Amino acid sequence: MGVICAITVVIAIGVFLGTIKMWQYLLAGVLFAPVFVALEYFLFTVMDATDPGGSMLVHMCAAYFGLGVALAVREKRAFDEPMYTTTHSVSFVWLASMLLWMLWPSFVTALLPSDQVTWGMITCYMAGLGSIITTYLICQIVQKKVNPLIYTYAMLAGPVAIGSPLLSVNQWGALVVGLVAGAISALSFIYLQPRLCKFLGVLDVMGVHNLHGVAGWIGALSIVVITGTFTNAIAAVGTMVITLVGGLIAGIIIRATRGKIPDEDLFSDDADFIKTEAPPEQTLPREVIMGTEGSQKTA
Repeated sequence: MGVICAITVVIAIGVFLGTIKMWQYLLAGVLFAPVFVALEYFLFTVMDATDPGGSMLVHMCAAYFGLGVALAVREKRAFDEPMYTTTHSVSFVWLASMLLWMLWPSFVTALLPSDQVTWGMITCYMAGLGSIITTYLICQIVQKKVNPLIYTYAMLAGPVAIGSPLLSVNQWGALVVGLVAGAISALSFIYLQPRLCKFLGVLDVMGVHNLHGVAGWIGALSIVVITGTFTNAIAAVGTMVITLVGGLIAGIIIRATRGKIPDEDLFSDDADFIKTEAPPEQTLPREVIMGTEGSQKTA
């Protein structure tokens, strides 16, 4: 559970990544751990919720704790960050998503009895196939092209959502969960992200809520549909409240200890690491290189 807690806080910091000082990520982890333990007690001791693969314990927890911290820190300058990408960075995102998709079944089945692990892996992979399909279709239908950042994130919505119904569905039910989760997650990246961030007044830097928060809700509420009971719905609401409040408290402490961060240090690690690489050369337009632009201006 300590390892799972550590994985969860790594997801959570994606909400406010780049807006706090380097040493404060350690502080965020220390402040997160009690919230995680409290949520674990609430879900499995108080509520007896169905969440063997962590749709609520891991993914909703990460999304709403991160949002709580972001709401407390209130770094408005994050909206001014251009968020450019490079082929190099996007290639690493593709690689990371591929590795996650292969390794995720081992993660969601880590706490299962040995005789249930194989079935849990099957349903996880089926849910993942579903989200890969609908994420691609949504990108093509809505944006006419594949946005690699949306696709590589939302394709993981199925493995997120299957956490709660991991052992409560057959392979085809798992596929349906993944199909729904992938579509809604992709739509959330396209439509919900700008509206939610504007409403809250903070930027979800990595779009954590669109994948982990939204798909976590789908997983938790799928149990309500499957069983006809509302325990998981109440547990999901409790998860959001506990982690938001915990994140707000942690964010207040982080903000009080953060001090002023210069504009140039936001979303940059230049203040923490020595870099010896040469600055990139500026690419000039062909007209400037050939001298035609200067002659036209002179004329």
